[in-house]
Amino acid sequence: MGIKNIAMARNRKKNKYFPRTIEGTPRIIEQLHVTEKGSKYKRLDNEKLIIDESGSSDIYIFMGLGFCIGAISLIIHNEIKEVESSLMGNIVFFLIGILFLIYNYTRPRKLIILDRMKGMITFPNYLWGRPFTISFDDIKVTFSSKNFGVVPGPPLLTIMHPNGITSTDTGTGFVFEEWWLMVWYMDKNRPLPPGTAFDPYRDQDFERRKAEGFPEPLYPSTISIPRHRLKKKEAH
Repeated sequence: MGIKNIAMARNRKKNKYFPRTIEGTPRIIEQLHVTEKGSKYKRLDNEKLIIDESGSSDIYIFMGLGFCIGAISLIIHNEIKEVESSLMGNIVFFLIGILFLIYNYTRPRKLIILDRMKGMITFPNYLWGRPFTISFDDIKVTFSSKNFGVVPGPPLLTIMHPNGITSTDTGTGFVFEEWWLMVWYMDKNRPLPPGTAFDPYRDQDFERRKAEGFPEPLYPSTISIPRHRLKKKEAH
């Protein structure tokens, strides 16, 4: 994550939500990124892009064990010292720990599904909630940053839920490159985004747009993008 991304994120925060505009070079997905072991790209072609942001974080295990061990330690400590304490409070802390452990092993996969042809996006709900599927034109995207103790974390691309309160975080700190990739990919009237991962599908996508008469792009761009075809040598 670069300083440029942090500065742009702070400035963009004033406008609250990101516009559906391509303002720079998007995240480049190479073929290696798709075929490597543990790749988060579960499907990538000229129709759908499916990204698995589930990760393998053990944070819920650590938090669960922390609450459980903390509650048990307090009970033992108070018994030894003969200190009166709220048993109910300790039980609540223990149950919270159990809930974190259960969630770690039962949480649904965190899939971001971009449907280029239908203009729809599917993204995770909160906890075990059913995923949202809405028009890409209707989503509200901003950025957020999680603190690790006193150290601020990198900015993350944040997709707001329809309730306007909860949200889904995605990305790796390069929030604008991630967003520009989404906007470019979801503009079915433009060539596929740059990157070798899309090369096998460029000709088929070109023929589809040609048959449709090369309609006008759905979203604006402040950078130069070939209208009809993004050749392989131009896409790298």
